[in-house]
Parts: sequence; C-alpha cells; structure tokens
Amino acid sequence: MQYFFQDTFTLQVKNLLKNNSYQDCELAIIDCVFKLSLEQIMATCSAMRINASSLNPIAKLRINFNTGKSSSYRLYVFALIKNEKLYFAYLYPKTGTLGQNSLKPKQENEIIKELLRNVKSGNLQEVYLDKIKNKICNLIDSKEVF
Repeated sequence: MQYFFQDTFTLQVKNLLKNNSYQDCELAIIDCVFKLSLEQIMATCSAMRINASSLNPIAKLRINFNTGKSSSYRLYVFALIKNEKLYFAYLYPKTGTLGQNSLKPKQENEIIKELLRNVKSGNLQEVYLDKIKNKICNLIDSKEVF
C-alpha cells in the first residue's frame, strides 16, 4: 500500500501536534491506518463512503489512539483500490479547543475537490511508516514528516 499526503494535510497535523490536547494525532493516524491491512482499510472506507456509487471510495474515517469515540479525529481519505494507494485529504479533532462536530457540506466538497486536483497533478508527498521509530516519514529523504 502506498500513502500520500497533500501539503495542507501535513500542515493541519503539524498545527494539531503543537497543541497539548492533540499530541496523539500522529499515533492515531499510525494505529488506525498505517498498521492496518489493505482489507481492513477498505472495509472501513466502504462503511464510511462519501461517494457511495464509486469504485474508489472517498471516505470519512474515525481514528483515535487509546481513547473512546468522543475523543477521536475525523480523517478524510481517497482510496484507489486498484493501485493500492491511499490519499490523505483532511483531519480534524472532535473535541478540545479546535474540535468540530462535522464539516459543512460546502467545506467537505472543497476538500474533496482540492484532493482530487492534487491527485491528478501529482502534487503530493509519498510517505511511509518507519516501524523502528513508529513515525511517518517522507519516502524521498526518509525525514520525519511531523
């Protein structure tokens, strides 16, 4: 499986990590996405699809790290099943000072459009999980992303 971040996603996560309330953000992404098999990710994506009729789901996933449902994050991803690629679009916390209940439909549409533009143009950063460090790293230079 290949993983790709758009620049806006990376900036969002970096900003969340600056806040003590969201120090588990990267760990939530790692545990709930990077450590799952392709089949587990696709099952989750299929259950939470935004575009129900498409073969390649755009999904809103609930992710967390050692917390309950109310202390979780929402992660928007685009999965290309045929090519085993997962594109990360947007992340927001459900609780805390930056918490949101949900996105407005217009905001959700803009996020999806931006992601699809970046996928089409190739304006994305490929990342991987460094299992020794338990950190997400850039594929090109192996530097930690966050």
